[in-house]
Formats: sequence, structure tokens, C-alpha cells
Amino acid sequence: TRVIADDQAVVNHMIALNESLEKSRKEKFMGWYHSHPFDLGDHSHCFLSQTDLSTQLQWQRMEDPHGNPFVAMVLDPLRTSHQGIPEIKAFRAYPPEYQSPVSFECPDGSVEPTEKLRLEHWGSCWNRYYELSVNYFMSTTSRKVLEALTSKYLWISNLKTSVDPSETTAQLEATAAASWKASASSKMASSSGPLAASSSAARDAMMIDTEP
Repeated sequence: TRVIADDQAVVNHMIALNESLEKSRKEKFMGWYHSHPFDLGDHSHCFLSQTDLSTQLQWQRMEDPHGNPFVAMVLDPLRTSHQGIPEIKAFRAYPPEYQSPVSFECPDGSVEPTEKLRLEHWGSCWNRYYELSVNYFMSTTSRKVLEALTSKYLWISNLKTSVDPSETTAQLEATAAASWKASASSKMASSSGPLAASSSAARDAMMIDTEP
């Protein structure tokens, strides 16, 4: 599947929602996010694809001139579940005319001369964007709520359970269907969408350094 956040209907919706947020909550969108639920491997799947990069460039061109440096964030849900801590990264796109003075420089600033490894870690657009420093925190109350939701209702926890080889395909499908219904009824947030930033320092927040 593809995540495309620059569809005109989506753009119009985000503009209207952003205007409402600015009036009612003194907030505004600071970026967009989505997940890469690929196979669990030796490295993170947080990177920007060709489509992601195109989307991010369009938003930067619209928002940056208004003093709102737009951010693209990617979550690796399987690695997050396996590690027990969030595997999440934030990125910004370089201008199309930018050329790095360092050969084979990757988004995190490292140098990787092996093409196969560059593609595995950062995708085909590895030299067109850069990674940002991310720090996140939450209040004690928010942490307790999140821990409760994670331990009881997080759909991805079902992927961590082992499968009994004796179960038939029908049984597995029935189990998956039951898990899906439970997930839907818990009304968890979608894995893609806009990010809103609050002007209040007291709110739980994610701090992102937008400098390369």
C-alpha cells in the first residue's frame, strides 16, 4: 500500500482543520506521520520512500515560508513492539537542487559506501532527505493510560504470540477476525495522519530539532 498525504481532498481537509485548531486550541499542524509495518529485521524501517519524499517536499514548500517547518515522521510498529520502546524517526527533505559535499552520506550523517546497505536502511532516496533529532516525553498520567492501553488493547501484541502448528487455517482466520474486531472496538488512533503542536509547554509533547 501507499501513503499519499498530498491528495487535494486531504489538503483541503487539513487546511480547514488547521484553521479550526488555531482558533480553538491555539495549535497548528507541524507535520505528518505514518508507519512502515514491514518484517522485523536487523535494522529500523524508518525511512522516506519516493512517495513519502514527494509528499514531504510539497508540504515544506507550502508551510516553510509561513514559519512552520514541516516534519515527516515514520514509525516502525513491529520493531517498537519487539523492543518495548518507540522506534520512531523524523525527517526533512533537502531542496531538489541540494548536493551533499560528502560522498555516500546517509540521512543520519553516517557514510555508507555499500549501495546495498544504503538502500536497505534508507530506501532509494537516501541522499534526498536528512534525519532530525527526536526527544519525547509524557506526564505520569499519560504514561499510565498508555501502558494500560498497550497491555490490554494494542492490536499489534497479537503478532507477538506464537502460532500453534496444529491450528487449521480456518482457526487462524477466526482468531485474526476476533482480534480485528477487538481492535476496531477499542477505537485506537489511525497509523497515519497529521501532527498537531500545542503552544502550551504544559501539554505532553514531542520535541523535534528541525536543524540538520
